[in-house]
Amino acid sequence: MLLRILEVFGKIVLIFFGIILLLVGVSLVAAFGVAIFGIGDFFIFPGPKDFHVIPYNDIALLLFGNSSRSEFLLAGIIMFLGIPILMMIYGGSRLVFRFPKIRYIGVVALALWVAGLVITAFYGTYLVTEFQFDSKIKKTVALKVPEGKPLYIKLAEDEESKRIYRYAKYISIDNESIYLMNDKKAGFYGEPGLTIRKSSDSKMKLRVSYSALGRNDFIAKERAENIVYNYDISDTLILFGRFFKINNEKLWRGQYVWITLEIPEGRQVDIGEGMSEILRNSWYHSRYSLSGNIFEMNDIGKLERVGE
Repeated sequence: MLLRILEVFGKIVLIFFGIILLLVGVSLVAAFGVAIFGIGDFFIFPGPKDFHVIPYNDIALLLFGNSSRSEFLLAGIIMFLGIPILMMIYGGSRLVFRFPKIRYIGVVALALWVAGLVITAFYGTYLVTEFQFDSKIKKTVALKVPEGKPLYIKLAEDEESKRIYRYAKYISIDNESIYLMNDKKAGFYGEPGLTIRKSSDSKMKLRVSYSALGRNDFIAKERAENIVYNYDISDTLILFGRFFKINNEKLWRGQYVWITLEIPEGRQVDIGEGMSEILRNSWYHSRYSLSGNIFEMNDIGKLERVGE
């Protein structure tokens, strides 16, 4: 009698465990489908500093362009992650419904999983090498602003920038803003970063740094050279472009434009309202508090608002 009770109890435990496996497996299938196929615009992408939720189609376009590599990587990810989930559902179903074991399913599943592992590792290694080397191209412009006059900085308001901001899909990776146009042939755009700091001498200077990554220094430098960023200097006014564009390059490899505006002690800078879009200043000022105000550089390198 006791053995019969233990037998029934064991069957109930196995069925309960099978139900748990089924529920977990089905949930993982749903989450996996959402992540991989972008249902609801989700894909977990590991960036250099953090994890990001990005549609797979978008990240594939950034990393592989129109190449078929993205399809091979997707197939590898589906086999590598999907096979264990399907086997979990299979095991749970057997425990609940007690149907006989399917012949050779374990061997076939293992072979597919190993194939997925190899494919994922191959293209993962390819991507790692694509981000291995960093190259920067720096340009410095001396600003001839008359003594006693402030430097005016504004964000250019052109139709192209409005079109990008309105229609492009926005993606953020490690504080870098990327804009994908609906037309795949149009490539993508980035958002530059501007910081204002104290000049080491009595001259105002504008330093622009173009950076990119690649599998070697030559390719990384070539990518940095293909970045197009427009700004216009006219007497006491600088008009900064809202975006930079990647020319002759359809792949995202960490391209970025960093702008440093150097202001001598005692000189003033009048910051336009829209500049908050590209300002990236230090801890003592947010980019929003800087926009729309006039500041003077003090002796410790801090911007002080004029009139306070």
